[in-house]
Amino acid sequence: MGMSVGENYSRIVVDCFELTQADGGGMSEEHIAYISSQVDGQRWVEGSQWPRYCRRFYKVFTIAHNLEALTAIKEAQERDRALAKLTDREKELLGL
Repeated sequence: MGMSVGENYSRIVVDCFELTQADGGGMSEEHIAYISSQVDGQRWVEGSQWPRYCRRFYKVFTIAHNLEALTAIKEAQERDRALAKLTDREKELLGL
């Protein structure tokens, strides 16, 4: 896990392994826990006759310090999504 702090926001990075097991009906999985060690996660999986799983879990949480920061973060994300759709030539024509 890691954390970075900007002027108006904090970012928390969660990088671990999620342990799940079959719910018994074969339709979904039940969340059990998060664990930092893949080796221990695999030991948990192998220690059961029931279907169990150990999968990588990676998530970045951005926490705005105020409403203005939230608005700025959302606008930046929207701008990035719009720019990602443009080709290099289109960006050049727009002077970007």
